[in-house]
Amino acid sequence: LGSVINDLSSPKLAEDVDVVFAFWFGVILCATAIASVLVVFPIDVYVTKQTEQNKTLRYKLLDNVEGGDNACDKAVASDNPMLSPVSSEPASSPLDGQEADAKEPEPQVEFRDLFRFKFIFWILVASNFAIYGCVLPFNNISSSFLLERDYFKEPSSQCALVHDTQCPSNSNPPNEFCPSSQWYEPPIPLNYTDAYPTLSTSDIDCTDNYWKNACATAEYCDRLTHAESVASVVMSIPYIISAVLSPIFGFFIDRFGMRAIIATLAPLILIVVHALLGYTSITPVGLLVGQGLAYTGFASVLWPSIPLVVEEHITGLGFGIVMSVNNLASALVPIIVSQIYMDSGDKYVPNVELLFVALGALGVVLGLYMNWFDFHNHN
Repeated sequence: LGSVINDLSSPKLAEDVDVVFAFWFGVILCATAIASVLVVFPIDVYVTKQTEQNKTLRYKLLDNVEGGDNACDKAVASDNPMLSPVSSEPASSPLDGQEADAKEPEPQVEFRDLFRFKFIFWILVASNFAIYGCVLPFNNISSSFLLERDYFKEPSSQCALVHDTQCPSNSNPPNEFCPSSQWYEPPIPLNYTDAYPTLSTSDIDCTDNYWKNACATAEYCDRLTHAESVASVVMSIPYIISAVLSPIFGFFIDRFGMRAIIATLAPLILIVVHALLGYTSITPVGLLVGQGLAYTGFASVLWPSIPLVVEEHITGLGFGIVMSVNNLASALVPIIVSQIYMDSGDKYVPNVELLFVALGALGVVLGLYMNWFDFHNHN
């Protein structure tokens, strides 16, 4: 839900105020998150302290119960020797099992516990890298990607104004090589002013009022602003689906299981989605619905599976490792995306999509192993 709000609000803030304010809005949200942690921290300390106190009281209660039983036996035996126990074994108490469980010391987490994780856990970690490395970095570029592919496409090099040194107007329309669709960049004058003798789209900053209102670029900026607004809504589709369907998916998985199957189907859907995004002109709306379903299904499977494959006392460490690898994917994959983008002439389509297809393929292979593991372990 936070990602949806960010996707929708950032372009609007940049347009209505400026780009700097959009960044400051992000800073405000981060500061709010830090404040929330500071509020939760003393609550966590208090609950931990209360838990320890309750555990101590339980130990004392069990000691008192055990001590009281022994004292009673000794008193009866001293009054009537015939009633003294024949066996030297201490009488069992219904609380003995509970006492043993309560007094058993909790193992401490150590560095060597990293080597205690089962192989299937590391398969989950690798699958997490593949799927989140496909979904999250794509979201980082999805606005620019959708503009390039669908909503602000570059026309042919022959597209120009009839009089290419004058501002666009009814008397100076685009020539016959320019598409009439609103989803293409409109042509701009070639030499606008002395400061821009060869004006190009890279010179234009549509967040600056100068370019917004200039006769040469007003239409360009209007069309770009509209395209960005549409792209911001479309790119939010996967996260809207995740926000709405995650509880439903979670209920289904709790009731019917099928974790390994879903962990295989999710990357398979991602392969189809990104192959079609890269090599067809199919509308992105339906494809991003598919990505949203894949993302929701995998997330609903991944996180509840961690406690099932790790020992209880290192569950927190297991979650930490998965989250660390998640962040590693979010840091490493965008670097690779950037390099592919530059090597492809500053184009996302289709080569960047091949990277996401490859990550999806890795996810499928890992998912197939999970199904094999389930089958051989009768899960």
